Amino acid sequence: MKINWKKGPGFSKIEKFNFPLKEDATLDNGIPVSIVNMGSQEIVRLDIVYRGARLLENKKMASKITTSLMREGTSAASSEIISESIDFYGSTLRSGANLDYTFFSLSGLSRHFDKLLPVLEDILYDPIFLEDEIEKYKKTNIQKLQLDLSKNELVNYRIFTESLFGKDHPYGYNTEEAFIKAINRQDLVDHHDKSYGINHCFILLGGKIAPTMLPALNKHFGFQTKNSPDLNLPVIQESAVHTRIFVPSKNIHQSSIKIGKRLFNRHHKDFAGFYVLNTILGGYFGSRLMSSIREDKGLTYNIYSVMDHLIYDGYFYIETEVAVGNEQKTIDEIYHQMDLLKQEHVSSDELQMVKNYLLGNFLNLIDGPLNVMSFFRSLELDYANKAHFEQFVHEILTIDAARLQDLAIRYLSKETMLEVIVGGK
Repeated sequence: MKINWKKGPGFSKIEKFNFPLKEDATLDNGIPVSIVNMGSQEIVRLDIVYRGARLLENKKMASKITTSLMREGTSAASSEIISESIDFYGSTLRSGANLDYTFFSLSGLSRHFDKLLPVLEDILYDPIFLEDEIEKYKKTNIQKLQLDLSKNELVNYRIFTESLFGKDHPYGYNTEEAFIKAINRQDLVDHHDKSYGINHCFILLGGKIAPTMLPALNKHFGFQTKNSPDLNLPVIQESAVHTRIFVPSKNIHQSSIKIGKRLFNRHHKDFAGFYVLNTILGGYFGSRLMSSIREDKGLTYNIYSVMDHLIYDGYFYIETEVAVGNEQKTIDEIYHQMDLLKQEHVSSDELQMVKNYLLGNFLNLIDGPLNVMSFFRSLELDYANKAHFEQFVHEILTIDAARLQDLAIRYLSKETMLEVIVGGK
């Protein structure tokens, strides 16, 4: 049998998304718990999430540094003992602080679950923020920042977000050496006391769940009663009209380009439609931007567009790196591809392919208990639920070319775009 390499494999139309199941419970103090009991492996993951992060800061960088140092020593155990306790049971503990939330994620074997909960309880409720750990953190992260500032794409991201939201806004400010140096131990103690209240907390438990696990969770995390202040997002400055910002760089060979604008969060009426439009423009390997600027014109190795939604806002951008001297050619072609979406209907074949691609990605989101946990965590963070997501999928399945053209006309206007170029000339 001779294979025709010019003809791609067939595909099936995806017409339905089967929403995964979870159980809902509540600890004695009111903290909600989502339980995903599935899978044959004897593994379990516990995610404890707190909304707030930067929105509760009194000092810039307090959220990130507090979360990083909470596991570096408590009244009962040093950082070495904490690490050894987690490693002894073959487990991992991840933590992090994003713009809108902080999280602690503990993964390990189901049979060791109850042994690890006291360690996590200690980290969450009794960190001591040792001065030598604070100084070590400062030194390490100032060095990392200096390295980051030598990379065009990271400098571009900093300028772009600061220009969209403002340098003093929780969504707009970026790490500065002065911010790191200004943090002291009392700042961390104060932020911890303010940010880890039960009213902004939710928990997810996934994997092979034993009946004893929920009572164990309640024992270690259901007794707290402290609340955090309400979350209030500062007013965001309106995005300016078309603006170009050029920043020279020591990198004389490549320029980083970012073009975009502020958008909206998941609850906006145009969220699902623009999600499809963004995918067509630059959201996957077969996108318009990739086909034109990489494959046809050879101006870049990689180009993509992103619809980044935050809890209270969002933004859209196109990003690429090109050889110095090719910046304007690339920018002109980006706007040309935007104009085509405003002037012409997307073909039925392209639209169906993108719908299948997106629905296939959604199916990957629910492949296995840990993926399902991450899926539900994303919904919970956005104050969304099953009904929200089913409506989102329905809108993707039913959107037509005329609707996409209307969205392109309203949102892909050059006159509203911010351009940031960080390059060698």
